[in-house]
Amino acid sequence: MDLTGPVAQVGSAPPSQGGGRGFKSPPVHLRARGSDWSERPADNREVGGSSPPGPTRWSMLEDRYIILDTSFLMALSEKKSISLDDLFRLYPKAKLVTTKSVISEIKGHLDGKRRSQARISLEIVERYNIGIFEDYDGSADEDVLKLSKELGKGAVVVTFDLELKERLLDLGIPVIYLRAGKKLVFEDPLRLSKED
Repeated sequence: MDLTGPVAQVGSAPPSQGGGRGFKSPPVHLRARGSDWSERPADNREVGGSSPPGPTRWSMLEDRYIILDTSFLMALSEKKSISLDDLFRLYPKAKLVTTKSVISEIKGHLDGKRRSQARISLEIVERYNIGIFEDYDGSADEDVLKLSKELGKGAVVVTFDLELKERLLDLGIPVIYLRAGKKLVFEDPLRLSKED
């Protein structure tokens, strides 16, 4: 397994995970193995295939992204009560993505006490074709914040980092987090404020 280069491909996600007809490519540059997105302008291109005439239920959805934080990816190997399927139950038809800085932070654990969790996390990123935004290579938390703002209202962040969770909610960005160490919960601060 090659852990040095990009480890994911986003361009061909199955329809159950946001791929297929009528979905648009990400609005920022994404360099991924097997993809030619890295040198194309960030516009609203349609992904291959022909769309049926007229709008369909799913073609009217905006692009939806689930941004994975280091704390979530590392916890996948430790907590048997959570899975990637749980994310799709909370936020269906979304693409799983992360940043290069998150991958770098996980790789930093390969020589430490959490090396087995880090290795499993990197294998999960590769096995599930989780998209990696290569242009985000600074501080992992700051890059997750920046990416979530840039992707806009179609993005939700998964994190178990309490400080990052509070910062995201303060900015109006939806978050999926672990409640009571057992159950994943989706919280959208904008939806809550509209109901008040």
